[in-house]
Amino acid sequence: MIQAYKYDESFNYVEPVSLDIDDEIPKNVTLKSWEGKRLFSPKFDEELDEWIEGLSPEEVQLCLIEIEKQQNVTGPEEMNAMAIMELTNLILGGNGVE
Repeated sequence: MIQAYKYDESFNYVEPVSLDIDDEIPKNVTLKSWEGKRLFSPKFDEELDEWIEGLSPEEVQLCLIEIEKQQNVTGPEEMNAMAIMELTNLILGGNGVE
C-alpha cells in the first residue's frame, strides 16, 4: 500500500487514500505530499506538481493570529494553580497573588 492524496475539481485537498502499489493512480489523486510545509488549506497545483496554500495571504494571517490567541489563553490547570496560590496566601495571612 502507498499513501496518496485526493483533491477535488477545484484542486482543494479532500482526503488521504491508500493505493496498492500496482494500482493506476486515479484522476484527482497525487502521490505528492505537502510534508514540511505549513498549509492551512492545501491546494494541488498540477502545473507545479506540488501542494500550495489555498488561502490568500490575508486569510493565512488571520489563521496565524487565531493560533497565537489560542496559545495565549490561560488553561484550566494554570488557572487552578493560580487560584490555589492565592487561597494559600490568603489563608496564611498574605495579600494574595500580586
